[in-house]
Amino acid sequence: MSMPHIRYEVAMMLAEVGCELAEAEHRLATGAARDRVAAAGAFVLLKRQKALIEARLAEIDAHPAATETFLAWFKEELFNFKVRLEGGFGHP
Repeated sequence: MSMPHIRYEVAMMLAEVGCELAEAEHRLATGAARDRVAAAGAFVLLKRQKALIEARLAEIDAHPAATETFLAWFKEELFNFKVRLEGGFGHP
C-alpha cells in the first residue's frame, strides 16, 4: 500500500469520526436523559479517537520517507521469507 493511499484512508477515518462526533454532540444537546448519557460516553471516546487519528496523520505528514523505507524493508523481508519457505518445502 502506497503512502498517499494510507494517508487518504487515515483522512477518511478522521472525516468519519468528525461526523460521528457531530452526531454525538447533537444527541447530547437534544436527546432524552438516557440518550444524553450514552451520547456523553460516545462523545468522550470519539474525542480521544479523533485526537489519535490527527496525531497519526501528522506523523504520516512529518515522516513520509521513513514510512516508505519501512514499507520497502517489509516487502523485502516478506519476499525473503517466501523464498525460504519455498526452499524448505521444495526439497525432501
